[in-house]
Amino acid sequence: MTRRYYSSTAQRTALSAGITNTATSIPIVAATGLPSSYPYTMIIAQDTGAEEIIEVTNRVSLTLTVTRGVDGTTAVAHNSGDSIAHGFSARDFDE
Repeated sequence: MTRRYYSSTAQRTALSAGITNTATSIPIVAATGLPSSYPYTMIIAQDTGAEEIIEVTNRVSLTLTVTRGVDGTTAVAHNSGDSIAHGFSARDFDE
């Protein structure tokens, strides 16, 4: 079981460019409060039909390196401006 990291100060942000369903580098507008250790969970387009859970494995400036479509979600294309938020998912409770 992998330990994931959390932050109570992470602020919701947005994608700064659109991404394809195969992209593993994700550009974001801001990284305020995100954990400085990896991995951690983020959710793109939360509470919409396009919701996707991703696992962040690294961050350089405003680019996240990720594993897409985790915890039963599917990797889909997302648009510039779509919301992205630090969070948790069912796997955290299962573990």
